[in-house]
Amino acid sequence: MNEKTLRVLEYPKIMESLRDQAVSSMAKARVGSLRPSRDAQEVQGWMAETTEAVSVILHKGALPLGSFYDVDAAVHLAMKGGTLTMK
Repeated sequence: MNEKTLRVLEYPKIMESLRDQAVSSMAKARVGSLRPSRDAQEVQGWMAETTEAVSVILHKGALPLGSFYDVDAAVHLAMKGGTLTMK
């Protein structure tokens, strides 16, 4: 999508609101990389995931997501083939 379309749709405002709702630094970074899609199948897949998540929350209640720790360093180490420990 072009910049004018995103501005008219207030996309930056939506992304800022979503970033404010994110609880971890990894989630905030992920929000920054989100982009709209014109691919109907991709959008339908995202909508199905959202519908499923809402259904789980409605049936099981809110997710017990306490504090999150920044695991970027551990993920980076694992991606390089390093061994992760409980520490």
